[in-house]
Amino acid sequence: MSDAQQETTTNTTTNQQKKIDNQDLSKSGFWISHLFTIAATIVGVYLAAQAGLNQALVFDALQTKQNNFYLRESLYAELADNAAQLADYNSEVLSKNLSTNAIKMANPKLDTYVWDTMKFSPTTLETPTYFLTETRRFYAEVNDIIEKVEAFHYGNKYASGLLQQQLDQMNNLVLPKLKASAEAIRVDLEQHDVEVDLQDGVK
Repeated sequence: MSDAQQETTTNTTTNQQKKIDNQDLSKSGFWISHLFTIAATIVGVYLAAQAGLNQALVFDALQTKQNNFYLRESLYAELADNAAQLADYNSEVLSKNLSTNAIKMANPKLDTYVWDTMKFSPTTLETPTYFLTETRRFYAEVNDIIEKVEAFHYGNKYASGLLQQQLDQMNNLVLPKLKASAEAIRVDLEQHDVEVDLQDGVK
């Protein structure tokens, strides 16, 4: 084979190698770009899902706090009303020398709608144990005092002193803490642009 023929053969082989190399490179670039696209899509979907989940969790937490705010405010209002009614009962009935029949006729009818409803609310278990325990004890002790004074097991004066102890505990400790607890939730909600209004929906 002549030198010219060898050179021609060499050039042809080199050109074929270049074409093969270019095709391989082109194919490799195609697959690499697709792999990057797939990876970017997966990462994008994951980040979007995470953001959506975080938003859902934040919304759920705020909704729970809002429900708890209304529950604590409702319980506060009910306890305050009952405490005021019992204070009147103590001063107008137990502090006076009335007959057992007169005392029975003056039985204070305590409103326990909120307290009874809380037994069926999942939000109740998110209320601090202190408030649940103190409310339970208050109603139990007060009802026991009223029953025993009406059954003539307690004298009026003795029953009045016991009732005043319960009222002092409720008015001086429990109610202020319950109000402060609800207020702390309200402030936290407003920091997240969630407004709470006790007159919400009332025209």
